[in-house]
Amino acid sequence: MTRNDVTEAIIAAKISKGLSWAEIAETVGQSKE
Repeated sequence: MTRNDVTEAIIAAKISKGLSWAEIAETVGQSKE
């Protein structure tokens, strides 16, 4: 599993939980240190 796969999985999970795009963007930013 690549880093991009992990990021996409995180985004998909957050969307399914109804979180905002701002929260998703913050998580994606943290995952790409």
